[in-house]
Amino acid sequence: MFGPADARTIVEMLQKLGRQKALGPTAVVVSDEVSYGMLRMLGILLEDIAEVKPFRAGEELEAKQWLASAAIRGNDGGDAS
Repeated sequence: MFGPADARTIVEMLQKLGRQKALGPTAVVVSDEVSYGMLRMLGILLEDIAEVKPFRAGEELEAKQWLASAAIRGNDGGDAS
């Protein structure tokens, strides 16, 4: 089961990567509400590093549209554009 320790590990890894390279936006399509909630939490924890946004099953088109409009974050945590 995915828990708080797993979330911390992912945040730490992405923080390290974000200092080295710009991170692109990430859309994650999930099949259940627990996963959706966990991904929302990760998105909040990572908001200064990368955009991570969950979408529910059936929202694949919305996820693709969001990816097309989302900005890549620079190494400093700002937009790379």
